[in-house]
Amino acid sequence: MKHLINLTTLTTLMIVFVWPLFGQNRPAGGGSGRMPAARVGVLAGTVTDAQTGVSLEYVNIALYRKRDSSLVDGSITDAKGAFRIEKLPPGKFYAKLHFIGYPVRVIDSVFIRPDKPEVNLGIIKMHLSAAALSGVEITEKRSNLEFNLDKKVINVEQNIANSGGTAVDIMRTIPAVQVDIDGNVSMRGSSNVTILVDGRPSAIVSLDELPANMIERVELVTNPSARYDPEGTSGLINIVLKKQKTPGINGQVSANAGTGDKYMGSVNLNFRKNRFNIFTAYDFRKFSHNGTNFSQRTTTTNDTASILTQSGDNKRSGYFHNVRLGTDFFINPKNTLSLTTLVNWRNFSGIDSSSNLTERLSKSTYFDRTSESESKSKGAEATLSYKKTFDNRIQELTADVFYSYSENDNESFIEQYYPPVANPEAWSDYQQTLSNTYRNALTAQSDYVHPLGSGRLETGYKLSLSRNDMNYKYFKTDNPTAGWIIDQNKTNHYVYEEMLNSVYGIYSNMLGEKFTYQAGLRIEQANTQSNQITQDSLYDKSYFSLFPSLHLKYEAWKDHSFQISYSRRVNRPGPRVLNPFIDYSDPLNLSAGNPALNPEYINALELGYYAQIGKTTLNTNLFYRHTDDVIARIMTVKNDTSFTTYRNQDKAYAYGAELIVTQQILKWWRVNANWSYFRTKFEGADLSSETKENDSWTFRTNSMMQIPKWFDVQVSFEYNAPVVYTPSISGFRGGGGTQGKREEQYSVDMGIKRDFFKGKGSLNIRIRDIFDTEVMKTTSYGENFISFQERKRDSRMVFVGFTYRFNDFKRRQERERAMQDMDDFEG
Repeated sequence: MKHLINLTTLTTLMIVFVWPLFGQNRPAGGGSGRMPAARVGVLAGTVTDAQTGVSLEYVNIALYRKRDSSLVDGSITDAKGAFRIEKLPPGKFYAKLHFIGYPVRVIDSVFIRPDKPEVNLGIIKMHLSAAALSGVEITEKRSNLEFNLDKKVINVEQNIANSGGTAVDIMRTIPAVQVDIDGNVSMRGSSNVTILVDGRPSAIVSLDELPANMIERVELVTNPSARYDPEGTSGLINIVLKKQKTPGINGQVSANAGTGDKYMGSVNLNFRKNRFNIFTAYDFRKFSHNGTNFSQRTTTTNDTASILTQSGDNKRSGYFHNVRLGTDFFINPKNTLSLTTLVNWRNFSGIDSSSNLTERLSKSTYFDRTSESESKSKGAEATLSYKKTFDNRIQELTADVFYSYSENDNESFIEQYYPPVANPEAWSDYQQTLSNTYRNALTAQSDYVHPLGSGRLETGYKLSLSRNDMNYKYFKTDNPTAGWIIDQNKTNHYVYEEMLNSVYGIYSNMLGEKFTYQAGLRIEQANTQSNQITQDSLYDKSYFSLFPSLHLKYEAWKDHSFQISYSRRVNRPGPRVLNPFIDYSDPLNLSAGNPALNPEYINALELGYYAQIGKTTLNTNLFYRHTDDVIARIMTVKNDTSFTTYRNQDKAYAYGAELIVTQQILKWWRVNANWSYFRTKFEGADLSSETKENDSWTFRTNSMMQIPKWFDVQVSFEYNAPVVYTPSISGFRGGGGTQGKREEQYSVDMGIKRDFFKGKGSLNIRIRDIFDTEVMKTTSYGENFISFQERKRDSRMVFVGFTYRFNDFKRRQERERAMQDMDDFEG
């Protein structure tokens, strides 16, 4: 074996080092004996937007010979805007840079000499097309919507919802994204969306806790490449937080107040000196909201109908704190070490009151139910990152270790009172529940980017470990002062563990000037274990899966491009959905998980078109999704009590179209609109005919007016047509069909912002749901029942806020750099 290894090593060294020598000395032109010039030239540079300094990814660079305009080679820029073309012969060339929405940039007189084979063009600034800028005042503000090869980037810093709102308010303004009254996010008819914060899932920060003014941009990836985890039916949303690295001290302070006892404040600070960059942020939110609910279910058993009517109201209040602290240590210009930490603690309380009436023939039963609950949570996250760059700016190595811990304690006290009016005599029974949940997660990954030919190769490995420990105790009594008795039949201890190992590879390049492609494959091994300790039941699952992806882009002509993409995705059932123990917290509506569930597998195909026509930006998409083993929420009714669980169905199909339009109407007035249509079809034995097929559509428009020297105004309208409803129990939103339909929803929001102190301060007023129209109405169907439910929350709210920014070195540096480099590389 040792000799074989040595022989293999020697052979490999000969191939790598000796064979190129023969190749370089081979006569050209059929053995003419003339030695061709060595191809050792290199052309490199970095492409940015001229106005903002933002790096431009996937810019096509084509290199031509000066003497005959023949194409020599080409490349595309990476996420930092960098490109590098190697193995070029000596000679005179010129380069063309193509990027949608920008005029073609020509760089003349590129001269590669044998004694100086490497040419670095430095920073190349591209200006938006004249049509896009016509009648528009050039400022340092980014375009609010950018299109890359595999994602849409929405810059939200100028969004008025950013002032005094949360990440939920930002989501309400994102194209193709819908948000319901509970803050649940869906895309293209599916509520199974992966939400990331700075590229990672967070177990301790929810969207309604994250202040909007901490968000720099939102990346919408409807068909993710193999670079991303494959979890999520309809794609993923990555929220990128603000983080500056400019010299000195800079920061931002915000304070906001809203109707209904709502307050929010945040502080962001950054300090950079020499090789250290330190950043910290603190945010606080206090909230309170009221709601009402009404439901009526008609059940037919042996030709006898019974009607259950439930109505009530609820009140929630609470607060939370988030503290972020991090540092970057620039070891040298090519090596950076970063540490980021987050600590979070929160406290919520609620009161729910409901009346419950069951009518059957001439008999009826009635009781009132009051539930008081309190929830306390705390958690911490830490990320240690290493980044190494090389002389070749495309080449990069990163390594990250991420750890997350959280714990949650819930306590509820429930009284059910049976009055003498509807019962033989009055009495009460009492319930108390205590639950403790602990979650640990560890992720380690490494990614490497390397130039390969005129393209680039990306590869990486990721290990994910997680553990959820849920302990639930149920107590009962008919007299709280006499003590509580634990009900072992309703007490539950459940542990869920998961391990994921994955590797991926992606190659991207261009063919000619107009065609860009990216192909990738992710290989993943998943091992899960569900341990129902109370029932002494153990369930092990193991999945080996391949997740290919392909993205193609063709720039047909100036400012017009076509894209096609494919990816395979997965939706794994979570621990609460797998837990088979029955939840008895509502005696008339029971629920339980299903440990036998298999994951959903999704094949997604998308075709897109982008165009810049005058002052109009147009993006259209056609999409198709095929899902196997679709997970459906199934409800049955027996003896006036419902039981809800999950089951795998056969398959589901979804297809539709999407249109995004941005129009600069006047110099100070810009409008963007988004329309989505989707049709879904489900196949499965447990689904009713009313919900097996569905057509739906959504529409949203944002009108943004910047009235010089006065204020900015933003008005938003959203409409969601009726749709097959995918509700959740225990916090899981399934990707498949259910037994319900949700009726239409619509709302109008408005915001006004005024800047002071030369742009350092901002005062804003924001009104949510001006006409108080947000309400959720759903109808569920089953073999022997039909159920209607209506829920309403105090969605009409007014917020007033003030933001102050100090020592804003970032803008000053961008202005100075733009003026200095504006004409460096004009073609």
